[in-house]
Amino acid sequence: MYLLKHKNDTVAVIDIVGSDASGIRINEIVNNHLLPLCAQHDISNIEHWWKRRAVPASRSGIRQLLRENHISSVHQFLLENLALSVTDCYWICPQACNIEWDSISFHKNEFKDDLPFSSTGNSSDIFVGSSYNPSASLGGDLDKRWIKKKGRMFLVKGNMPGNSFQQSLNEVFASSLHRKQKFDNHVEYKLIKLKDGTIGCISSCFTSDDVEFVPAWEIFDKYGYDKNSSYMEQYVLHCAEEGTDPSCIRNFLDYQAMTDFLMTNKDRHLANFGLLRDSNTLECIGPAPIFDTGNSMFYDGAAVVNYRTMIDMRIQSLYSTERKTMENVIDHGAVHLDKVPDAASVREFYEQDPTLFSFASRIADSFEFKCAMTKELQEGKSFSQIVREIISFYSGRRKEEKKALSLYSRNIL
Repeated sequence: MYLLKHKNDTVAVIDIVGSDASGIRINEIVNNHLLPLCAQHDISNIEHWWKRRAVPASRSGIRQLLRENHISSVHQFLLENLALSVTDCYWICPQACNIEWDSISFHKNEFKDDLPFSSTGNSSDIFVGSSYNPSASLGGDLDKRWIKKKGRMFLVKGNMPGNSFQQSLNEVFASSLHRKQKFDNHVEYKLIKLKDGTIGCISSCFTSDDVEFVPAWEIFDKYGYDKNSSYMEQYVLHCAEEGTDPSCIRNFLDYQAMTDFLMTNKDRHLANFGLLRDSNTLECIGPAPIFDTGNSMFYDGAAVVNYRTMIDMRIQSLYSTERKTMENVIDHGAVHLDKVPDAASVREFYEQDPTLFSFASRIADSFEFKCAMTKELQEGKSFSQIVREIISFYSGRRKEEKKALSLYSRNIL
């Protein structure tokens, strides 16, 4: 038997079920107001919360880590670390134990900060034994870890397997883009040399003991989805129910969608944006800063970058395509095109990565192409109309010319 707690307050009496600790059952609700947001209207959603809280089993090296430490699953790993997280104040306390929040909070206590990525050294070094490990609840598939320096928390991230550090470059490029736009509500990323000699990125933590993150999926789990209306509008209304200013959320969504469109970010899923709230009063503060834009700019090298892929891009977000997303943006002028880098600057930036040297021009062309499409949107054309014009523009050209995205973008810009 365990207690689900929020800081020192008991939220519910629970059981952790299954031989691999993959299930959770609430026996008694002590304080419904303190339940994770997703479970406040439907208690069964606590299962979704528990399953999503653990480090993904797909994380590089995690299976080896579990095997070497005789841990049955990622959820058992989560349980042994009391389900503690850096991003909120929920945790699991054995009912017979007398543990205070101040003694276990990652923000208030030191923890081992020299954990190697699983791709380097002995993976068993990652397990801290009786100490509590923030890696147990850290989402995402990339190698990453929390570290603490001089009392401040930072996230260090690597890249996909291989020699390229494009995902880290993408994070730094996004930071620069937001700065140029004078948009302050974003996470700042910087390049860093990792222990294995590769290049990653580092960013400051945007949560604390007093500020916690509520991902968008929790908000939708609480209020539900209506397939017959705009998901963007639903999200704005749901956030308003939580006490946020609708115009603030709407403006944020439009800006985030437009910058994701420029960078061809394919991974703005519902855990990659959300709200910040005061962990003491539970009052919402506003939208969480923009973060995690690494899976953009054709980072995987798998897609053929041509005009047809650029007008039919599938993504993970509120909508499954860029077209649908752009059709639901109200303010296409949320991004100022006179404050974005030109193609030459983009190419030079990505040429920092030797493995991208021959691909950097294509990355720059795709960014310029998106700028041209954005200009058309800002002039009042619908996305469908722009698509028709692009197809018409390329239809009569030679095969070689059809590969040149710059033909269209320079005609528009």
